[in-house]
Amino acid sequence: MEKGLFKKISDTEMLCAENAITYPDGTVINVPEHKDATGEIYDGWYWFNSRDEAKAALGVTDLELPKNTTT
Repeated sequence: MEKGLFKKISDTEMLCAENAITYPDGTVINVPEHKDATGEIYDGWYWFNSRDEAKAALGVTDLELPKNTTT
């Protein structure tokens, strides 16, 4: 998935939704209705055209894995 809604969870994690987001209270966000929207859509969700664009805008970095120290 490239295009869709993205939400930052932590410095190294984000959620992405391609079709719809459904909240426990019954709120439904249909992703295609927000194509090319600017600004926050709802509850921290934003539209981006790519995962890389979302990572840069939301400040999400790739998780650094520990280096193998066994010899």
